[in-house]
Amino acid sequence: MNNNRNVADRILKRQLKKAGITDFNNIDSESFKRLISMFKTTYQDMANDRYILERSLDISSKEMMELNEHLEEKVREKTKELEELNKSLEERVHREIEKNMQQQQAMVQQSRLAQMGEMLSMIAHQWRQPLTAISSVATSLTLKVMLDEYDKKFFEEELEKITDFSQHLSATIDDFRGFFKEVKEKKVTTLENIANSTLGIVSASINTKGIKIVKDYNCNEYIKTYTNEVKQVVLNLIKNSEEAIIENEIENGIIRLKTYKDEEYAYLEVIDNGGGIPDDVLKKIFMPYFTTKEKMDGTGLGLYMSKTIIEEHCGGKLEAFSQNGTTTMSIKLPLEKESEK
Repeated sequence: MNNNRNVADRILKRQLKKAGITDFNNIDSESFKRLISMFKTTYQDMANDRYILERSLDISSKEMMELNEHLEEKVREKTKELEELNKSLEERVHREIEKNMQQQQAMVQQSRLAQMGEMLSMIAHQWRQPLTAISSVATSLTLKVMLDEYDKKFFEEELEKITDFSQHLSATIDDFRGFFKEVKEKKVTTLENIANSTLGIVSASINTKGIKIVKDYNCNEYIKTYTNEVKQVVLNLIKNSEEAIIENEIENGIIRLKTYKDEEYAYLEVIDNGGGIPDDVLKKIFMPYFTTKEKMDGTGLGLYMSKTIIEEHCGGKLEAFSQNGTTTMSIKLPLEKESEK
C-alpha cells in the first residue's frame, strides 16, 4: 500500500511541476486550470493507450487462435503424412525382405544345381568300379555257360559278388539322394560322422587324381545341427581343395580333415597344400558371385552359401586362413549340451 502511495505522490509531483505549481497550498486559478487540462489530456492519452492495448491484445489473441488452429492443422497434416510414409516404408521393407529371400532362394538353387553337376561326375566315379566288376563277373559266367563248364559253387560265388556290387550301387544312390534332402530338424551327430559320410561320396573321385586324403580326428563329441547342410559345406570345401591342387599342378597333393574341440565348440578344418590364397583374394572369397574359376565355369556361390549355412542356419562360424602355400577352411559349431543329449 505504501509503495502505491509513493508512486502516486511522485506522479502528482511531476504533473504539478509541468503545470508550474510549486506550492500546492497556494494555487492560482490559471495554474489550477492548466493542472486540470493536463489531467484531462493524461487521462485521454491513457484511455487511448488502453484502447490501443486492448485492441492489440484482442487482435493478438485472435491471431494466436488462428495461428494455433493453423499449427494444429499442420500437425494433423504432418502426422497423416508420417503415417502414410511409415506405412509406405513398411511395405517397401516387406517387399525388399521378400525380394532378398527370393534372391537367396535362387542363389541356393543355383548353388545346388552346380553341386548336382559335380555329384553326377562323382556318381560316375563311384559306379565305374562296381559296374566294371559286374560286367567282368557276367562275362566270366557267360563264358562258362558257353563252354558248358557249369560249376555250382563258382556260379554261386560270382552271383553273390554281383549282389554285393548291386547293393553297393543302391547304397550309393541312397547316399546321394539323402545328401540333397532338406531336413528341417536338427540331428545329433559328430563332425567325424559328417566328414566320413562326405568322404564316402567324394573320395573315389579324388583318389583317381592322385590326391591323398588324411584324417586327423581329435574331437568325437556330439553336436546338434542340420547334418545334410553341413555335409554340403564340407563337400564344397573338399572340392575347392581338390581343384586348387589340380589347377596349381601340385605334386603329392594332400587334403587333411582335422577335428578338435574346446569347451564350447567343435571344429572341423579342411586343409590343403594347393598353393594358398593371396591376401587380396582371401578377403573376398565369401562374397556372392566372386570367383577365381571363370575358366572352370565357377558360379561364385559355393563359399558364400557355405558361410550362410554355417553361420545363419547352424549358429557356427566359417573362416579361411592361408599361409606358406596351404589353405585352411575352419568350421566351428557349438557342442551339444549335456542337458540336450
